[in-house]
Parts: sequence; C-alpha cells; structure tokens
Amino acid sequence: MEELKQRLNANLEDLATKSKIRYHANPTKSVKTLSRTSIDFIPSNSDEMDGFIDLLINELLLRGLNPTGELDELRERLRPELELEYKLQQHLKKVAHCTKLEASLIALLHKIPYILHCENRVGLKILFMLLHEGYSNVLNGTLFAHIRGENNRIVAYAQEIERILNTYILGDEDGPAQWVLPMDKDKKPLE
Repeated sequence: MEELKQRLNANLEDLATKSKIRYHANPTKSVKTLSRTSIDFIPSNSDEMDGFIDLLINELLLRGLNPTGELDELRERLRPELELEYKLQQHLKKVAHCTKLEASLIALLHKIPYILHCENRVGLKILFMLLHEGYSNVLNGTLFAHIRGENNRIVAYAQEIERILNTYILGDEDGPAQWVLPMDKDKKPLE
C-alpha cells in the first residue's frame, strides 16, 4: 500500500473530497458509457463534450497532471491514475475490515521465511558447537584416549564423524552418503 501511495500524484484525502470522476473496474456498458462521472463516459452532444472535457481538465489539475490535449488524450492520461487510486482504495478497505486475528496471521505469514532461516542457522550452530567440542576433547585426549598421537586421534575422530553423518544423518546403512570432513594437509579440520 505504501508503494501505491508513493506512486500517486496527489494526496488520497484530497482526492476523496475533491474528485468527482469515477473509475469502474468491471462496469456494465451502460454504467461505463452513460454515467457523466465515469472515465469512460461517451458524450452525445457538444454541451456534454464541453462539460466532460472540463471535468477531465479539473481532475488532471487536481492530480498535478498535464491538462492539455483532446478528449481521448485527457482520458488516457487520467485513466492510469484512477486505476492506481482504485487499487489503493481496495487495499485500504481490506485492511480496514481486517480483524486483529487476520492482521496477525498476515504478519505471521510474512515472517515464515525468517523463522525457517533462523531454524537452519541455529541447527548449523548447534552442529558446529558439538563438532568443535568433540575436536577439543580429541586434542586434550579425552576422546579416543586409547589412540596414541594427536594426529591419529584427529583422523579417528574425523572418520567417526564421517561415518555418523553418512550412515545416520545424510544416508543410511544400506545407502550411505559420501560426505568427507574437510581437512588440511596437517590433518586439522577446516573451520
């Protein structure tokens, strides 16, 4: 709605009180062409033509648009503004009739991507923290204490992490995944 308001050439409150012309989204042909306040009015004589042109000029001036030209030019210059105003009015009516529950649901629907993104980020952080804690325990000899040498313990830890991820998280025993823990040349996991 804010984007539509910014595209308007005039203040919506001024238009509501001063504008006399009407845009009909899906009118019958008679309403569309016979109503003197319709943008699609077809004048039948010169007096109606002059009155309708004056109306179009006043409406264009009200919206800060160029008021010069023939009838069809004036009409086609004003029509996009009227369509925009109509769309904005429809949105405002929907918002005005919205209950607190509906408004809350609309706001919640806009938050779902952020919630899902947050859940993924939190899951990754928990996994990283677990792996980092395990790595620290490998370095101080708490994990894989039966294996001598820090590099050998790190390799055993990496193989165990790969086995768990490939057979329980990313795959299963019958169809294991092929994920490998990235490590540098000194057998240190890459962070």
